[in-house]
Amino acid sequence: MERNGKWVNVDYTNRIMEESTALEENPSLQEGLSHIGHCSDKLSILAAEHAEREALHFEEPIFDYIRLVGAVKAALQKRNEVHYAYGTAVADLELKETALSKLLKHARGGSSEEKVQFAESEVRTAQQTMEDAKLEDDIVTERVMREVERFKRDKLADFKHIILDYIQMQIEYSKKVEDEWQQVIPKLALIHVENGGSPLASMSPISEGATNGNFQEQETAPTSLGPVIQEDYIPLNGDLADSLSDLTLLVDADVGQDPYPRQYDEQRSPYGQGSNPDVSL
Repeated sequence: MERNGKWVNVDYTNRIMEESTALEENPSLQEGLSHIGHCSDKLSILAAEHAEREALHFEEPIFDYIRLVGAVKAALQKRNEVHYAYGTAVADLELKETALSKLLKHARGGSSEEKVQFAESEVRTAQQTMEDAKLEDDIVTERVMREVERFKRDKLADFKHIILDYIQMQIEYSKKVEDEWQQVIPKLALIHVENGGSPLASMSPISEGATNGNFQEQETAPTSLGPVIQEDYIPLNGDLADSLSDLTLLVDADVGQDPYPRQYDEQRSPYGQGSNPDVSL
């Protein structure tokens, strides 16, 4: 039969369709797919729980550290403001002391004495203001530096625990996912394929190895599906004539007898007269 410019073995195609329909009606296959669906539901719940644990044990500590860093920056800014106030008080004291020195040099008469007394009073006030500012600057600086050093010391240990806990959490989650899939594999191994054998006989080498607890590759003999040659078959060694002479798929190999009677129109065959529609190279 010609389809889309290619000759197709109708019997083989119908056989594939029949086997596909049989698989859809296979109760063991339906049960296996049901187990996969239940496993997917469990994995969905595990993923949601894992996301909550990540938010609790990883995101929240990180956000706490972000807020802590913001608090440290605010403390440093406060320390800068106090230090600036102390510098301003020192400059004001120096300015007033300079003014007092000038008055003392040019003091004459009673009015000058009053100015000197007023200047001395301002110097004392500035001195007190400077001392208060210095005390506050020392206290704030000592407190901020102590907190910064503690932050630097604890930051390394805290981040180490956060990262290790996160990795351990990922390992536990991966093990749970693996365990769920491992529980599905034996159930899928019970899918029965109607090939005259037991369910285990229809297992692939990989699934059989997984059922036994390992995934070692095993060699299996290819299953013969009848005298069918793929269209994309290309000989690797030897020329075309030698490869064709070595084909042993013909059932009636009598000399001079055509194993494939021509029951099609050779005029329409794209391969010309004498070609086999079931063998295209």
